Amino acid sequence: MNTNARISVVVNLLNEGHLIEDCIASVRPWAAEVIVGEMGSTDGGRDRAMAMGAKVIDVPWAPYGEHTLIRRVQEASGDWIFALDPDMRVSPETWQRIEALIHRRDIDAVSFNMRNWVFGRAVVHGHGSTGNFVKLFRREAFLRGYPPSVTIHTMISDALTRNGARIVSAGRRWPIDHLAYQRVDRCLEQHVRYAQVEACERLSTGESSSIPQMLFEVARKAVGDLIVRAAWRSGREGVAFSLIALMMLCQMHLLMMFGTGDAKEESKKTPGGGK
Repeated sequence: MNTNARISVVVNLLNEGHLIEDCIASVRPWAAEVIVGEMGSTDGGRDRAMAMGAKVIDVPWAPYGEHTLIRRVQEASGDWIFALDPDMRVSPETWQRIEALIHRRDIDAVSFNMRNWVFGRAVVHGHGSTGNFVKLFRREAFLRGYPPSVTIHTMISDALTRNGARIVSAGRRWPIDHLAYQRVDRCLEQHVRYAQVEACERLSTGESSSIPQMLFEVARKAVGDLIVRAAWRSGREGVAFSLIALMMLCQMHLLMMFGTGDAKEESKKTPGGGK
């Protein structure tokens, strides 16, 4: 690894050993270190990560990786933190963009477009095509308002915004490749889990739902993804991905309205819930 770099890559790992090697390989030439938070994998992922030169630390199992992020950041020694998942890859072109940005004194964090690979095809239209996620940030800027609130997808950006950090976008020409949706069953499984987590998060903040609200949000997203963001331009994969997202949205609202058991009990365990 390039020990002159100032970037620590932090990754959460749970039974994704088939993905972790390529993830680490895509960052090794540029990263000062790779920190892997291991949740108790049984597929040999720990050994694969260590063989690639990563530092592996044990972290408790949690519903999603944001729960281990603070621990991984604390273990890192770099000025900058690059938070990735095992199913993410960073191209040499995106790394060149990163190297240019981290030397600027007027920014504290960088957001990236996720180039989702769905059933073997890059989907750049429809659902997920316009979302930017903060993945690279100054360690000090993130921990300044410690402890950050644990929320799925927005934990980093929420903490940095609260701390007054200066965030810029890397630009659409320099995305991060996201390989999470290569198989139909895994895509459906992941979105079912997202629906459960997001239902719990909304319930934990006192939100509620109703049939009219669900229909309004689903209709608005359908118009946005299928027409405005033209999912059809990415072929059947783009349309399928947007339809799966609509199913997730419906499930989330149904859980909020009728998931009186597990969903509401789990919402009390969500950080910020039950207070």
